[in-house]
Amino acid sequence: MDARAFFFLLVICTAALDHIDGRLLADLRESHLVHAASQVSVEVYYESLCPFSAKFIEMSLVPLMESPLRPFVSLTMFPYGNAKTDGKHFKCQHGEAECALNTIQGCILHYSKKSLAAIACIEKDLPQDWAQCVDTGERSAIETCTKDGEGTHLMQGAAKATEALKPPHTYVPYVVINGKHSEENEQNLERAVCSSLGNDAPAYCSKAQSVAVFGRTFLSV
Repeated sequence: MDARAFFFLLVICTAALDHIDGRLLADLRESHLVHAASQVSVEVYYESLCPFSAKFIEMSLVPLMESPLRPFVSLTMFPYGNAKTDGKHFKCQHGEAECALNTIQGCILHYSKKSLAAIACIEKDLPQDWAQCVDTGERSAIETCTKDGEGTHLMQGAAKATEALKPPHTYVPYVVINGKHSEENEQNLERAVCSSLGNDAPAYCSKAQSVAVFGRTFLSV
């Protein structure tokens, strides 16, 4: 039976946020992290070493993008989460390793044609050699991105986008659909997308809306 048919507890990483410097100029929405153009905008704010972000990607995001709803979804991912920055340096909730992996995933989102699959591969079996999760022909550009300052630029954009959330996020994963956040976005992503589609929703949504996910625990990791 499809794992989406089971009830499961979505556990959330809480945020500890400081003000982010207004000099951050990069806007992640201009960095080509959107890989689909369609009717519903789905923005996922997460951090790479949060186990609950990893579970959300595996149990909710990947199934959504492998379902008949995929043509209806424009997906943007922001690998920053509960990090802090002074505009140049980053301090991540799970330490320096997470900052490094956030940067790598930002570069993957920028350069890989199969970015979600690559990130899901990395998140499924941490710690994972990211290079084993991307196409051979993409590795050089991604590695250069992580070392030449471009990755830092992308993270500055992710910081700016995350800080601009209204209301501010207090946990990750945090999902915004068509510019609005709702707890249902994290608890039942498919149903939230179907609801946003309204009369344009495909027949598949009659199944998706019957799937319920209960429970929510806020946890500082």
